[in-house]
Amino acid sequence: MDKICFTTEAVRAEKRHLRDVFRSNCYPSWTVGKWTRTRRTGTQSPHTGHRVTIPYINGASEVTARTLRDRNIQVVHKPRNTLHHNLTRVKDTEVPTQQAGEVYRIGCLDCDGDYIGETQKKLTTRIEEHKRAVRRNDAASALYKLINEQKHNIDWKGATVVNRDNSKKRRLFLEAWTTKDGSVNRCIDFNPIYLVTRNTMTDAT
Repeated sequence: MDKICFTTEAVRAEKRHLRDVFRSNCYPSWTVGKWTRTRRTGTQSPHTGHRVTIPYINGASEVTARTLRDRNIQVVHKPRNTLHHNLTRVKDTEVPTQQAGEVYRIGCLDCDGDYIGETQKKLTTRIEEHKRAVRRNDAASALYKLINEQKHNIDWKGATVVNRDNSKKRRLFLEAWTTKDGSVNRCIDFNPIYLVTRNTMTDAT
C-alpha cells in the first residue's frame, strides 16, 4: 500500500476502503486492524513458536487463536470458501445412481424383503432392465416372482447403492456379503468361514 500510494491522504483513503471491504465480507475486526495497520519498519523479532493453519469459522476461530497464542502457537486462518475453490470445480459431482460398477439394493414396500444385485452398468439403467423383466412377466426375474407370487409392490424409487467396485469378482463377493435371509435374489454361495465375521458386524450395527 505504501509503495502504491504516493501521498499520506491517499494511504488513508486506501485504508478506509480496505476496512469497508473487509467488514462487508464479514471479516472479524482484528483482521481488519491487522491488514490496515501501518507496518513498522526495522527489524522485528521473529516468531519462535509453532504455526498452524486452520479453516476460519466465525466466532470460533478467534477463541481458538487466543487460546493457542497463550501456548506460543501462531494461528493462520484459511478461508473455507474461496474464489479459487469455486472457479476450479469444473467437473460436476457424479450422482451415485449414474456411476458404474455397483452393488445395489431394491426394497419392498410391503415387507422387509429386498433384492441385492450387482452391475457394471449404471443403477438407473439396471433398474429399467428389472422393470422391463417385470412387465414381460419374466419367470427368471426374482423381482417378478415377488410381485406375482406374493402380490407385493417394489420400491423402485428407493433403490440405493450399497457398495461400489470395478471388479466383477469383488462385486459378487459384496453382493453375497450384503444378501440377508429376507433377500429374494440369487447370489454366489457364501463361504461359511465369513459368516461369523458378517454376523458379528451385522449385530454390532
